[in-house]
Amino acid sequence: MEEEVRRILNRAVEQEEERGLGTTIVAIFAEIGGVDLDVSPRSMGREAPDFSEVAE
Repeated sequence: MEEEVRRILNRAVEQEEERGLGTTIVAIFAEIGGVDLDVSPRSMGREAPDFSEVAE
């Protein structure tokens, strides 16, 4: 996987066109049909701890 990331980044850096890294990565993966990722729904964060009672 590390080698694949290196190749993607090298291709992005070597591009003569002025486009962003994200656009370049999307274009590379479009060549293989793209990638579908299952994204978990966001949840509410946990409640902040209550530090009102200070131990002495």
